[in-house]
Amino acid sequence: VVPIDDRARVFVPFVGHFGDDFEIFTVHEFLEYYKDDRFRGNLSDIFEDAIVLISDIATGTSDMGYTPLESNSSLVTLHSSMLNGFFSNRFYTPWSGTGLIVVMMLVILVLSASALFKSPLVLYAAGLLTLMGILVFTWTQFVQFKLFPVVTMGGIFVLVFIVLSAVSALSTFNERRFIKNTFSKYVPKPVVKELLDRPELVKIGGEERMATVLFTDLANFTSTSEKLPPKILVGLLN
Repeated sequence: VVPIDDRARVFVPFVGHFGDDFEIFTVHEFLEYYKDDRFRGNLSDIFEDAIVLISDIATGTSDMGYTPLESNSSLVTLHSSMLNGFFSNRFYTPWSGTGLIVVMMLVILVLSASALFKSPLVLYAAGLLTLMGILVFTWTQFVQFKLFPVVTMGGIFVLVFIVLSAVSALSTFNERRFIKNTFSKYVPKPVVKELLDRPELVKIGGEERMATVLFTDLANFTSTSEKLPPKILVGLLN
């Protein structure tokens, strides 16, 4: 069965470069073999039970053209490749839309899960591994004569990765800004810096530690605080 699309087109199963996959025998070589009695018998060994396709590959002939494997090749390779596909029953089959949707959802799930981590390096590593996986998977499908839409899948991957990277960067920026605005007025700068470098420390419930606490008082603070406005008093304490 030859898989064709709705316009009766088929992917030609090229199996190699011109001259590498099927033996080429020029007319000049044929005549040289035929003239020599020592080699004339070899012609029957070469052509017996073989399918012979004749093509003119002289410079400027219309039988030379472009193929996906070569920019200048004899177009008889189209016929030979199709015949080889018939005999071996190996034609390229495009992927179904359902299969593409399944792979697409899997890629989105992997990238979205990696974006949940605080560090953006997790998302970058997952993106790199996913991209390599798409390329390897495309090649394994290709050698099995299945055409995976790598361009479509690659476009979806790039779009999802850019969106998740932007959301992750925006979330990180808002989180750092919240920490800085909340704590910079009340705690020393080294503490704020540590909170910015390790935002996971900002959580309800705090952290249990063994510590020594010194309770002290400021001399005449009560009488002083009664005479100063709150804004000036807080500035004095800081």
